[in-house]
Amino acid sequence: MVSARASSKRDDRYDAARARGDVLPFTDPDRLEESRKTLDRIARGGPFPSLQDGIIFRNSAGLLPLQPPGYYREYTVETPAATDRGKRRIVQGQSGETYYTDDHYRCPDRSKEILMLYAETLQHVTWACLHFIFAEAEPAARAGLHEQGCLVFEMRGTDIEKKEELLHALAQTMHFPEYFGMNWDALDECLRDMSWLPAKGYVLFLRDARHLWRRAPDVVGQFVEAWLCAAEEWGRREIPFHLVFVW
Repeated sequence: MVSARASSKRDDRYDAARARGDVLPFTDPDRLEESRKTLDRIARGGPFPSLQDGIIFRNSAGLLPLQPPGYYREYTVETPAATDRGKRRIVQGQSGETYYTDDHYRCPDRSKEILMLYAETLQHVTWACLHFIFAEAEPAARAGLHEQGCLVFEMRGTDIEKKEELLHALAQTMHFPEYFGMNWDALDECLRDMSWLPAKGYVLFLRDARHLWRRAPDVVGQFVEAWLCAAEEWGRREIPFHLVFVW
């Protein structure tokens, strides 16, 4: 027997899955229909077409962001006319981040993977506040954020190679006050403040992120550290604070 509280939570997840099915990052009818069915089954808690559905996805190849063991689960996306389980899978993390692959059995090429990040994830406080997506998944990640009272910022990593360039871009993008000191300590202070732009949540989409990671890994590493510390502080206030790297 399912309690009323648990049933309500399940129904909320089911409604959310149905809604976000409209913004899946591909449009061909075959994959779209079967992926929506899988998301519905995940949200409902079953029934699933295979006994293997819901098993732990180990991420042994390190294709997904590193998380504790047991964090990811995999589910079948049925292939029409297939006589077995097929190769298509959806892998979902505990925070709702969702990945799709056409071929689960060969070592996937990450450049061909599709990460589905949904706006509902960005509207909640979670320690998983760093996200990596491809450009085609951005509309799904942004859907409804403004309506929920979240401030959304956008910047590009294309021309950033030095600390000063990153800090300058952040200051302009997030409208830091004039007293911003263009150093890491000042960044820590501003990221934890944001009193000049009060909101129910904050999300920064950093596009062309691969250029930034390739050209200035040390700089982006320090930036990530600053963001994580700020997100921890915002979490205590129950305010979402997310950073999305768009590849």
